[in-house]
Amino acid sequence: MLPYVWQSGTWLLGYVLLRFFGRFTVSGTENIPYSQKGGLILAANHDSDLDGVMLLAGFAPFSRHFPLYYVAKSRGDYAWDDSLRKLIYRSWFFWLIGAFPVVTKARDYALSLALHERLLHDGHTVAIFPEGSFYKKTAELKARGGVVYLSEQTKCPIIPVRITGTDDISIASFLLRKHTLHVHYDVPKTSAQLLEGELGPDRYKHAALALMKHIYSL
Repeated sequence: MLPYVWQSGTWLLGYVLLRFFGRFTVSGTENIPYSQKGGLILAANHDSDLDGVMLLAGFAPFSRHFPLYYVAKSRGDYAWDDSLRKLIYRSWFFWLIGAFPVVTKARDYALSLALHERLLHDGHTVAIFPEGSFYKKTAELKARGGVVYLSEQTKCPIIPVRITGTDDISIASFLLRKHTLHVHYDVPKTSAQLLEGELGPDRYKHAALALMKHIYSL
């Protein structure tokens, strides 16, 4: 219940702040199957700490697919270089906002994503950033296959989400209104669509990479 209480209580504040300081807009909400039962997966690009807030702010509060549960790395896998993140991003904070860590180094999707798979089976919404960390435009695009694995195992559709405007964002540049933030929810995709023609042990990873290329084309 904690993520529901937290997200319900902060949704309006987050939306207002994003609208005022970031001229925040949303498109493609008609692609979110609010009227359908069952779990839902949101797969988005990842450029900043603000991405999770934007995903939530663009989502209808108190709807069938609310709240969002995020796929996070375990705290020990984050390499924060500033004291503010180290102070705020504690284990209790992740659990409060609904960001549940994967079991790292398991090399087994069933083990590393067991909690998120159960959430989807129970009809909840799981948000995942397949890149695993902030994407640097100068680096090679990579993706982890867990998003496609979850979809295949739970039969839940994936909503590709394109987040823009958060490149090189900082607290100062946000407060100075230097960014125009936008979230677009695309047409749902199934694991069968993404895995079509993919064979072998790396099929999930290849399908996830194709998904990320699609997201960046939106």
